[in-house]
Amino acid sequence: MTPSLWQRTKVRIQGMTARDPSLCALTCKTLPPPALTMSSGARATPVPFVAPLQGCVSVGLGSPVLQEQVATQIQLLASAQLIRHPWMRFDKLFRFIVAADRATAVRANAVLLESIGQSVAIHLTKTSAFAFPCEQGLVVIVPFEVMRCALAPDNEMERQYGLTTVWHELAHVHALTLQYYPDGLFQPILPKAVRGSTNQAWHEFFADKHSHWQGFVADLEVHLLRSAWHDVLTSPSEAIVDHFMVRLASTHGRMSANGFGSAMATPRTCAAFESNDMVDRWRVCQSMLDDLCAQAIQTGIAPDLTVLEASLGNVRAALPGPNL
Repeated sequence: MTPSLWQRTKVRIQGMTARDPSLCALTCKTLPPPALTMSSGARATPVPFVAPLQGCVSVGLGSPVLQEQVATQIQLLASAQLIRHPWMRFDKLFRFIVAADRATAVRANAVLLESIGQSVAIHLTKTSAFAFPCEQGLVVIVPFEVMRCALAPDNEMERQYGLTTVWHELAHVHALTLQYYPDGLFQPILPKAVRGSTNQAWHEFFADKHSHWQGFVADLEVHLLRSAWHDVLTSPSEAIVDHFMVRLASTHGRMSANGFGSAMATPRTCAAFESNDMVDRWRVCQSMLDDLCAQAIQTGIAPDLTVLEASLGNVRAALPGPNL
């Protein structure tokens, strides 16, 4: 049986070098935007429209056919984002890179990551897609497996994972544009009064809120939240508490996107979370995240996160274990 494009790509991954220069955002080859059309109904005449990401997509795979398929899918998903959220901005996107091997792409972009103070070693321990700002603009790196799930899923769970991951990163592009390029120029300094985890909580909330269709499952987010809460109970540390706060915000974003409104995104099975007025404190944070989101959409300006910092601090103060 002839191996599929996906299988042949997996074989190619094994032969990749540790630092593939073709995956560096500064030098990687981008694909020309596809010719796209849209229509308002089955009998309507299709009309052309501009690919939202222009020529910013780079696909580090061997087959030209597969490269075109992946690049077109990304442009279509970006188009879907703009149909749902026409206020989204992708103008500061520098490169959207799909890499057969994520670690290789991270190493190839080490100079850009290190220029903004991000550790290459930390990124090498992770497997998910991610976005980061730099002087040239925003860079998104998506593992090939994510696009496989979006293009050729084995089941519905894979399909949802692939689609929402791409939408998640595109939502990051918008929110990071507002924060790091307020006047069109790169401004990497964050307010000293805001924790890094508070900034991350805001961005994960925003991205999850704008990357899911109603009806998509939230099982993964709930599982990650409960796992993070278990870590808080068993071995609390500043890093573990930070991670838990981010998971709370992220899960609220997913649940509100799924039409659950102000439903509590909490590890409900853990009675300790519902003690010491913890839930009331978290409801304040939920409301604040929703308000900041509406404000950012209306004004096109990154929100002031100092008020969120104080509100999340109230939740942290009520957590079991040492005061962190």
